[in-house]
Amino acid sequence: MSNNLDPISPLTPSELVLLNCEQFTGKTNVNTEDLLNGKANNLAKPLGEAILTAAILACENVGAIRLEVEKGKKLFMFSTTKLLVVSSNSTVAWPTGSLENTISSARKNRPEVHEVVHDWLGRDNDDPWSLVIDKVRDGLAQRQLLSITKEKVLMVLSTKHYELPESTLALVAQQPTGPIQQLLAECKQTRAELWTLLLSQVQKGVSRRVPPKDSDE
Repeated sequence: MSNNLDPISPLTPSELVLLNCEQFTGKTNVNTEDLLNGKANNLAKPLGEAILTAAILACENVGAIRLEVEKGKKLFMFSTTKLLVVSSNSTVAWPTGSLENTISSARKNRPEVHEVVHDWLGRDNDDPWSLVIDKVRDGLAQRQLLSITKEKVLMVLSTKHYELPESTLALVAQQPTGPIQQLLAECKQTRAELWTLLLSQVQKGVSRRVPPKDSDE
């Protein structure tokens, strides 16, 4: 596996996926600021899958973690196969607040991928795929890579509006997405079993954040 990713770059792979969303969703004319402000929820699932798989594979690529397939005992016609995140116990300096930083810092004893995703999301949400985007957005905002303004709603309530400043747009232009696209493509083509497991585990981790329905409904 080629190592073309640099953890000390100002934008992480997951953040580049978000900020170059049209390249990873196959959709054109996507307004990135609409995504940042929760106005393009129809793209949340494919974009969320790309964000999470890119982040996990990037952490593996730089040696922060190892992905390990563990096949369980077969019971009748079913067998349990796990995809584990194994810490390398090495320090990889991804930016603070980023998804990659969280994945690389997971020190629990060999958690499954879906557990890492579930824990990172932090709370339940009726639309957990949009929560994936919100979490990456919040990491950018924490490092002052987004401009935030408050807008009044109904003259009483206020809501945050996120914008991409010119300085962040310049960083996006400077960091190529080719290595990320190559990382994803190589996994799909040369590690098909792991890719299938990875996508399934990502989906499971996110879907577990859907709150349980009221038993009275």
